[in-house]
Amino acid sequence: MSFRSAGVAALAGALLLLLSSGCGKGSEAPPPVSIAEAPAGVKSAFAGSSAGLKQAADEAAQGIANGDYVDSLGRLQDLSANPELTPEQRRALAESQQAVMIKLAEAAAAGDAKAAESVETHRARK
Repeated sequence: MSFRSAGVAALAGALLLLLSSGCGKGSEAPPPVSIAEAPAGVKSAFAGSSAGLKQAADEAAQGIANGDYVDSLGRLQDLSANPELTPEQRRALAESQQAVMIKLAEAAAAGDAKAAESVETHRARK
C-alpha cells in the first residue's frame, strides 16, 4: 500500500471513528443522515428558496441520488458558502456533506483515486 493510500485509509478510519463516537457530553449525538436520506433533506430545506438557489440544491441532491459524490460534494460546499442560508438549510447541507464524505472515504479506502483526491482536497480546505 502506498503512502497516499495508507493516508487515505487512515483518514477514512478516523472519520468513521469520529462520526460514531459522539462528543461524550452525556447525551448521544443523533445518528448521521444516511446517504439515502440526504437528497430529500436538501430538497426539503430549499423548497421555498429563490429559483436559482433551489435549482442548485436540486442539482446537488440529484447528484447524491445518482451516486456522483465527488461532484455533489463540490455543489454542497458551494451552496454552503451562501451567507443568506437559513439554519435549516445549513443543517441540511452539513448533514448531507457528512453523508457524502463517508461514501467518499469508503470509496477512497477501496482504491477509488478520484474519491481519494476529493477527500484530500476537502481535508486541505479545512
